Amino acid sequence: MKTLKRYLSNPYVALVLGMLFMIFGSAKWTIFIAPWFGLAFLLYFSRNVKLWQVLVFGVLGLYISGLLAVYEVFPAPLPIFMIILMIVSLKSILPYLIDKLSKAKEKGFLGTLIFPAAFISLEYLNTLESGDVWSSIANTQYQFKAIQQIASVFGIWGISFLVAWFASLFNWMTGLNWEWKKIKRGVAIAATIYVVVLAFGIFRLAFSHTSADEYVKIAGVTLDNTNVMETLYEDEFGKTISILPETSQASPELQEANKAMIPFIENPADDKYKRTIETLEG
Repeated sequence: MKTLKRYLSNPYVALVLGMLFMIFGSAKWTIFIAPWFGLAFLLYFSRNVKLWQVLVFGVLGLYISGLLAVYEVFPAPLPIFMIILMIVSLKSILPYLIDKLSKAKEKGFLGTLIFPAAFISLEYLNTLESGDVWSSIANTQYQFKAIQQIASVFGIWGISFLVAWFASLFNWMTGLNWEWKKIKRGVAIAATIYVVVLAFGIFRLAFSHTSADEYVKIAGVTLDNTNVMETLYEDEFGKTISILPETSQASPELQEANKAMIPFIENPADDKYKRTIETLEG
């Protein structure tokens, strides 16, 4: 047991575990509970190694896990994709650096707020830069409907904060060796907040029925582009693929079809894409 505990407390084991959890919590697999533990293990790593190790191995861990998580999902030529991912990884390490440089682990329970505050600040700044929330960790929680409801009060930042705060709380308790006398007050406060959030979400889901008189009719126009993807795949590989309109972004069929997207983006004028161009223009 002591040997197992020693291995599990190794920062580099935590880094690998964090990478694995973040991969399984990505758009490709979307296991909603995975990012909660992924951030916790990555934060454990950053708190228990030197600053240069965070900058080198932390960024490398984020880069590799991001590569495995988004490859064949993000439609861009590989060189461009790798450059974008490196920029994202360098930015993503910032909350960990802020937590480390601020010595959050030495500030007690209040110190647990530093990492989630830095985390959601980075997410918000990313939205100002890119104009979207595609990379927000809140997107991984679409299966966790009860916690989603807090977005009606705080936006998606409320969801991201709760995920990141769990990581900080986990490390705070680990730093105190899970001694109940030392952590009971903080645990009581945090547990109350999480229970209130979940209770609010459950209540909102259970009693959000709207009468017919309260509905407002709206209209929208959407384009089913599955035929384009099917044609592109056939032009590129010479074989057919079937993609249903309701297919999810993480489905094996769409991931396979996305393989044809990159060469098309690189050279859309190639004669072999004539049918694809005709489908797009039609």
